[in-house]
Amino acid sequence: MVPLSYYLVLSGILFACGVTGFLIKRNII
Repeated sequence: MVPLSYYLVLSGILFACGVTGFLIKRNII
């Protein structure tokens, strides 16, 4: 069984990647 903290870390990394990608796209445009 996968611990809950693993999901929290994974979602945090995905969220951070999404935010950085959004900011980079916004700066280019």
